[in-house]
Parts: sequence; C-alpha cells; structure tokens
Amino acid sequence: MLAAYHGHAAAVSALLERGADADRANDRGQTPLAGAVFKGEGDVIRALLPAARIRRRGLRPPSTPPGCSARPNSWNSSEPGERALNPR
Repeated sequence: MLAAYHGHAAAVSALLERGADADRANDRGQTPLAGAVFKGEGDVIRALLPAARIRRRGLRPPSTPPGCSARPNSWNSSEPGERALNPR
C-alpha cells in the first residue's frame, strides 16, 4: 500500500475500510506497516496496527551467520586478509 509509505494516513484508513489487506507485501516482501515504520509515519502506523496481523517472535537473539564468530566486529575465518582487517 503505497499510501502508507508516503504518510497518507487518511488514504490508508479509507483503503482499509474498503477491504485493503494491511498485510499484503510488495515485491520486496515489505508490508505497509514496515514501510510506515521505516519512514516514521506515526499516524499511518496507528491506522494500520488494528488491521495488521503482527507476527510475534520469541526474544531469542539471532543466530550467528556462517563465517562469523559470536563476538561483534570479528571474523571467524582463516583468510589472511580478513584477519588483517579484524585482528584478534
């Protein structure tokens, strides 16, 4: 919903009243709520929250990506160039 991204709260409310899907993602997987949060559009966020199905996840920390150690700003790699960038 492009109106959400551009901060048009009245248009968002009108679209929702007419059956627009508040959870329909765009081609990049972004929902109207995500766009409104990214842009800091408080009025749009308030309009979308009652209609959006917010998927709550546990508060576990994200898994460590392959090739990285659990310590911030360090690499878990044997590549000499990477070790030079982040010496231990």
